[in-house]
Amino acid sequence: MTDCAPSMHGACSTDVGWTSCAKGGRAAAGAGLPVRAGGVKTARMVREILIWPDPILKQKAKPVTKVDDSVRALVKDMFETMYAADGVGLAAPQVGVLQRVIVLDTTPRQPESKPLAMINPEIITLEGETTYTEGCLSIPGESEDVDRAAVVTVKYLDVDGNEQTLRCDELLAIAVQHETDHLNGTVFVDHVSTLKREFIRKRMKRLKASRENELGASR
Repeated sequence: MTDCAPSMHGACSTDVGWTSCAKGGRAAAGAGLPVRAGGVKTARMVREILIWPDPILKQKAKPVTKVDDSVRALVKDMFETMYAADGVGLAAPQVGVLQRVIVLDTTPRQPESKPLAMINPEIITLEGETTYTEGCLSIPGESEDVDRAAVVTVKYLDVDGNEQTLRCDELLAIAVQHETDHLNGTVFVDHVSTLKREFIRKRMKRLKASRENELGASR
């Protein structure tokens, strides 16, 4: 997910966002998670981010059966890839891995929050309603208004395999919903009209073709 403005504030922007996060339950983050380097974009993207409508993005991810070093390595790669792309959230299917793993970092807009890795996340409560102008790292350059719950409580495993429960509002609530959608084969444009979705699909196909041509020319 990219950091976009609430719909009342207008178009998608990387310098507009939310400022708070409500937390509940036990400590949210595992030890040793990467942190965003002062808001500076990371130079290296570790894994390629798939561009919608890649068929992998329509598949449902499978639960992680054991939180081991391979899962922690995936989490590390996902954080570095997300930071390189200047995002605030990334789901494993976006890098071609059909496992129920997401990473989030809304600290640029919520300074009191922290980077989060959620393994097998499950939203257990939804509260209120809000509309947010969302973007997505798998649908670059596009943004649309999406109706979401304003507050969510999510249960998940951290990178140490410990169960955590977190109550989230504002940008973090939006990001949790957006990324868990990815785990179920849903992207944010599935929440908009068919007409808008088809226009975006055509633009993404042109973008993919252009990138493939550029890659071919560089070889």
